[in-house]
Amino acid sequence: MSSSTTVQNSIRSFKAGEALDEYLVVKIESDGDVVKAETGTLLPVVGVTTRGASSGETTPISLINGGGTAYVTASEAIAAGDNVFTHTGGKVEKSLANATRIGVALEAAADDGDVIEIAFFQ
Repeated sequence: MSSSTTVQNSIRSFKAGEALDEYLVVKIESDGDVVKAETGTLLPVVGVTTRGASSGETTPISLINGGGTAYVTASEAIAAGDNVFTHTGGKVEKSLANATRIGVALEAAADDGDVIEIAFFQ
């Protein structure tokens, strides 16, 4: 077990493999670092950033398999009840083309950059 790792309920710390803003969907790289998730099928998504981090900094991630809800950044208008999928830059969208479904919107986003609450799919 790495001494830089902290596990607490549905939050786990990871090293950022690039600069990350808060509320972005992240995937894990082969070196164990997390980076922004992009559009892509069967993407190894692990969770959502809960605060921003510089590259190389340890940051807490709300784990998808931890259940519950999380805040994410929308890439477009999304209605409450829409399924949300990975999008470029760690944001979420409502289109499923070449994307990984991560949850359902609990509130609406009016535009790109809005932060909304989602419930994770397990």
